[in-house]
Amino acid sequence: MRRICVIAQREWASLWVTPMGYGVAALFMLGAALIFLAGFWPGGEATMAPTFTGVSWLLAVLTPAVSMRLLSEESKTATLELLWSAPLRDMDIVLGKWLGAMAYLSVLLLLLAVPAGVLWLNGSPDVGQMLCGWAGLWLVAGLYLAMGLLISAATDSQLLAYMASVFLIGLVTLLTAMLPYAAFVGPWQRSAMFYMNVPAQFADFSAGVIDPTNVAFFITGVALFLFLAIQVLAARRQATRRW
Repeated sequence: MRRICVIAQREWASLWVTPMGYGVAALFMLGAALIFLAGFWPGGEATMAPTFTGVSWLLAVLTPAVSMRLLSEESKTATLELLWSAPLRDMDIVLGKWLGAMAYLSVLLLLLAVPAGVLWLNGSPDVGQMLCGWAGLWLVAGLYLAMGLLISAATDSQLLAYMASVFLIGLVTLLTAMLPYAAFVGPWQRSAMFYMNVPAQFADFSAGVIDPTNVAFFITGVALFLFLAIQVLAARRQATRRW
């Protein structure tokens, strides 16, 4: 556990000393502000639900910008070999990277307290609903980050890692929302696709409802993609040893 924490702290610190880290934070703040203002008007309902929904889509394009460098950069600069030469397991590296990046994304999500404060000063929002929405966004960010980490483990190119991560996230957001309506999709396939749709799983959180089924979906998804990332990294380690 100590080794995982060391890698997480290293990753957390590196995200705050690079232009990319501040650039993603700036884009997140700008995007979240615009989304909030688009649904905020005098006399309107005092709720953060539209903001949370919009931010969940914003995470689909910003989270890959964080995950793309986690392992791709290590591989490109040959520092991945240094990690492999240390007494570290592939699981330590992957979990440490994910936890460090999640700490960074958690700070960004906490910045939503600003529009929430504005809403509080102008109305009486449901605190429980807001907390549920935050929890849902954290789970969405964790899932997208795990998916991006898998892609980052498989390539040396950060640009390719970003594009492939956005594509993969698109599969569990847009494709699983549109494809079920195709004529060739059967009933059980349609139900499976609706279940795999991330926005649909997040909708209950945004509405202030925590369903154990939705929580299980995100936790299982994070565990699956982190497991796959560990396997990909292990395969790359073995390939390097053969050479």
